[in-house]
Amino acid sequence: ASKRTLAEVEASHRRAAALQPNCPRALRAYGESILRADLGRHQRLDEAAATFESALAITPVDPELLLMLGLQHHRKGRWLAAKNAYGRAVWLDPTHSEAYRLLGTMLRNRDITLAHAEEALLASVRLQRLVSLSGDLSVYGRFVMEKKCIIKSTHTSFLRNT
Repeated sequence: ASKRTLAEVEASHRRAAALQPNCPRALRAYGESILRADLGRHQRLDEAAATFESALAITPVDPELLLMLGLQHHRKGRWLAAKNAYGRAVWLDPTHSEAYRLLGTMLRNRDITLAHAEEALLASVRLQRLVSLSGDLSVYGRFVMEKKCIIKSTHTSFLRNT
């Protein structure tokens, strides 16, 4: 069996999205295939972002879609839009360490409220360490519930300060 080219994968995902325009999974797969086909060129980021926004219009509470949208804005230099997408992902899923990492990295690189960037990166490291050390999801769940108030208040003050 031969491997499919990126163009073939993208064409397949484009057809699926066209056949199922109200299916967030199809739209997300198409957006991700655009990114893979455009890797490093940054010529089709707006097209990918529009695809993720269409999926979010159907499923506005999907942290993974918000993360992908944030990446597109980040790559295009749209810092406020990226920060908002990452922040919404964290708001919806306070355990989303990748969203914390990207938010912290972006803020650090843009010199935007360094204290918030460091806090986001530390929260990501603490969450990852807890899961790897405990291996017990009930401990992880208790940690999340305890920290949820702190994360929400940090997120709220972060949005107010920028």
